[in-house]
Amino acid sequence: MDYTLLLLSVLSSLGTGSLMLIAFLNWTKKQNQQTLAQAQFKLKRATRQQVLPLRLTAFERCILFAERANPQHLIPRSDATNKTVRQFHMQLVQELRAEFEHNLTQQLYMSEDTWAEIISLRESVITMIHKCAASLQENAPAHELARKVLEQNAMLPVPINQNALSTLKSEVKTLF
Repeated sequence: MDYTLLLLSVLSSLGTGSLMLIAFLNWTKKQNQQTLAQAQFKLKRATRQQVLPLRLTAFERCILFAERANPQHLIPRSDATNKTVRQFHMQLVQELRAEFEHNLTQQLYMSEDTWAEIISLRESVITMIHKCAASLQENAPAHELARKVLEQNAMLPVPINQNALSTLKSEVKTLF
């Protein structure tokens, strides 16, 4: 009978000790999870603080691209002196593509939909230039192409870059 009492006492102690160990392990697990969550929150906040200026710069550059892609701004910046329609056509398309390629990395900092609007703007302007050039003689003076593109651009119900600019501005507003 002494052994039975001793055995019950040992088992009771082991049970109590096991429950205490389980409670302690659960407590340390929760503490570790809270510490990890706090560290992740601090890391995200620090990352956000570092990335926000980069994102804003990306949006600024894409807004600048959208403004520069508008034929109303693209054509006056391009030298048409002593050029034919064919030469000026190629120059305009090349300048637009070079400006776009210069800003390719900016897509990292914006949504796919916003970047798609930038691509759409580039393609719309290039298509307009191609169509206008195709309606003229290749050896005609470049100013005829400039005039034709500006006329086509003026006939649009909204500026050719309006959708891209609106999308960029809308997404920037979500950052604040």
